[in-house]
Amino acid sequence: MKRVFSLFNKLLPVAALVLLLGGCPELMGSTNPPDRTPLAAKYPIAGGINTNSIISFLHDRYLLFSLWSERKNQVAFDVQQRKSVWETSFFSNGHYYISLNNQYAYVWPNAFLPGELQVLEPSTGEVMARVSDPMLTEGAYSNRFYSIVATTSRVYATSGRGGIAVFDLDPVTKLPSFVRKVTVPDVENVVSRNPRVFYVMAIAADPDSHDVFVGATSDREFGSIPDLYRLDTDTGEVKWKVEVEYPDNGEDAIAGRYAGHVSVVTLAGDVLIIQAGQSVQAFDPETGERYWYYELRCEGGVPGALTDSQLYVPETGRIFFGRGSQSCFYSVAASAEGPDPWTLDTQDYPGHAATPQEGLPTYLDGVLYFYNGFLWAVDPYTGKPLSVSRKMYGWGIVISIFNDGRYIYVPLDDGIYAFEPVRR
Repeated sequence: MKRVFSLFNKLLPVAALVLLLGGCPELMGSTNPPDRTPLAAKYPIAGGINTNSIISFLHDRYLLFSLWSERKNQVAFDVQQRKSVWETSFFSNGHYYISLNNQYAYVWPNAFLPGELQVLEPSTGEVMARVSDPMLTEGAYSNRFYSIVATTSRVYATSGRGGIAVFDLDPVTKLPSFVRKVTVPDVENVVSRNPRVFYVMAIAADPDSHDVFVGATSDREFGSIPDLYRLDTDTGEVKWKVEVEYPDNGEDAIAGRYAGHVSVVTLAGDVLIIQAGQSVQAFDPETGERYWYYELRCEGGVPGALTDSQLYVPETGRIFFGRGSQSCFYSVAASAEGPDPWTLDTQDYPGHAATPQEGLPTYLDGVLYFYNGFLWAVDPYTGKPLSVSRKMYGWGIVISIFNDGRYIYVPLDDGIYAFEPVRR
């Protein structure tokens, strides 16, 4: 009998430990991270949010989105007052592109309604100015890969197949005036032979000059043209041009239409980072020299679609992005030395795998946040998950998430969800 009690006394602590660990899956060696991003509040929006609209924070306070009930209506949500504060209507088809500086938001239509730049006052929604010119509608082309960039002195927007509209901003009022339309020469020449394929795709601005970095499409069947340019918008001079490398994986491997273009260009400190096909590449912005080339892989395969968004966080020296039809998130270093990449495959975490959205992630207090139906909190340097939320539902494929320094906001079809951030 003493032996029985002795054995029981030895096994009791072990059993208690097993029971304790069984209640804490992350301590049992499970790959599922804990949920440390509790929902703080939910703000329903009458009519429902169209999560496929292009969404952007304005002045770190106003979240702009379109309504499902009336897609032509854009509504601003004030994250400080926690309510909708104004609504307006830009274009009836609901697709528009926004860039902003420290005073206004500049709204540019897609190619179906080309040629008019609108200036929006973020706090009221008032349209302060509309700027148009017949040149802006020349060469209009029906595609949704349009780009607009606002600096403190200028606004640049894709216009037509091979053109860039240049607007000067008044130094005091920040209101624009149309200056000229600059055409990328190589793109213009090839467009005349095959207008279906070649057009300017993405723009990044040099803050220290009136130069822009331009990414364009290139279909090798119709001839090889330079795909990345540095262009002086004062003179139209091409300062350098380079041919971007594309992986030879076949048209179907990268969803056909994504195979031959530079979709995003970001000036990240002293390095120019682009997305091209399923690759990420870094260039010297002064000379066009390619520093490195990195090919994305998810589960050993090629991502099947591009994202039109990438987030550069100067504090980390890294760029973050997801791919629309695979389960992975990615990061590369904005460095000439090498990409120092990481890949987070959500399929490694049972119950939390889903397709990443094409909208922007967000960064707060040393933590990166992604959305793919779950809210992920990630170490920005390693890609290690720190937390993953419960399942949420949104029908859109362009769901950008934001923060105001206090909460992480996830706009979904039925309203805006506010989450407590992860504290490290």
